[in-house]
Amino acid sequence: MRIIAISAVATLSLSACATPEPPEEGSPNRPLAVDLVCPAGEGGLMIALDPPVARQGAALTLTAFWFEGPHQPPEPVALACLRDVAVTPAGAATLSRDGRLRLAADAPSGTMLTVSARVLASQSSVSTLIVGRDEPVLTGTWRQDRVKCDPGREPGEPVRELKVTGDGRFNVTYQPFESYVDYWGPMTFDAATGAIVLTPEGGNFTPPLLDVEGTARLESETRLILEGVYLGDRNERNFEPRRDDKGEWVTDADGRPLVDRPVCTYEFVR
Repeated sequence: MRIIAISAVATLSLSACATPEPPEEGSPNRPLAVDLVCPAGEGGLMIALDPPVARQGAALTLTAFWFEGPHQPPEPVALACLRDVAVTPAGAATLSRDGRLRLAADAPSGTMLTVSARVLASQSSVSTLIVGRDEPVLTGTWRQDRVKCDPGREPGEPVRELKVTGDGRFNVTYQPFESYVDYWGPMTFDAATGAIVLTPEGGNFTPPLLDVEGTARLESETRLILEGVYLGDRNERNFEPRRDDKGEWVTDADGRPLVDRPVCTYEFVR
């Protein structure tokens, strides 16, 4: 099968700030209103793009936030407060004053689009891989929205995080907490057929019942459908063991009851 590279997920950088400075006269990022309040104290800038997929000819929205400390919620920052805004590679996209980033129809697919900016002394940048107009992009963090299984015994624990990285790897987490992950491994995806294979190679908890070969398709940039797979469950005991014609449990060579593995269709959102 023809295996395509999986697009890189957006990355953010955050740095500290120093002393305030007034807006530069004549700057394209000079405040548009006299009552505009820009960050003036200690803190750090973070910028982001939405959606995180940079398609040829598409429009993205640039947003900015200011962090004053680990226990303070981030505050939105008006784009007019941003200084030294730069978009690379040159000619790949244009940024309007209202934060709309329009990619060129011929933006170089397979290269990184980077937007950088500054508030005070705090620099931030966001990068994402430019992809073709119709290229499927699975990278990012997905959250289970619904699942339907055959037989109809649905998992007792949803997949709250399915992460796909740009280097062709995945991880699954049922209950995210800090950096905890349940299991992980390499992933292959054939864009022509939709065939997907997730191969667990390690984890803190790898369910004994898994079906890792199926198909994947995007209904939109924010909805992923996985069909013919089973991503496991922390509550395997919710499934009834297999019984024979006499109603007795069927066991393996070690005397452990066998549990039928469901085949499921998952819907994820991001």
